[in-house]
Amino acid sequence: MALINGKYAHESNENFEAYIMALSPEMTPELAKKYAGSKSTLEISVTGDQCTISSSSGRKETFTFGQSFKDDLFPGQEIQSTATLNGNKVEVKSSSSTGISGSRVYEFSDSGLVVTYTSANATAKRIYKRV
Repeated sequence: MALINGKYAHESNENFEAYIMALSPEMTPELAKKYAGSKSTLEISVTGDQCTISSSSGRKETFTFGQSFKDDLFPGQEIQSTATLNGNKVEVKSSSSTGISGSRVYEFSDSGLVVTYTSANATAKRIYKRV
């Protein structure tokens, strides 16, 4: 099993801008481009049943595996999520107050991290290297 704890630098996206546009009718192409263009570094730490994901963009999220938490992914979206730890994967299932549901799977390897985003209308990936 790959070590999860560490820092990860963004390298590339696959279909991320289209995924963001599909999430919300309020999302503008300019804002989607801004999110997709973000080259943030993530720092991820798992201790027991707690996980903390911090971004160099200033976003920080701490949650307990198996418990529902408020997920602040995008401005104006009220999202409830539940995360599980399965080997080298952190799986997060989410639903919004507007009825949109989706998931994020953080898959860790010795060389990095791939985050796969899935919703009813789109799938995307963000690829990170371990630093």
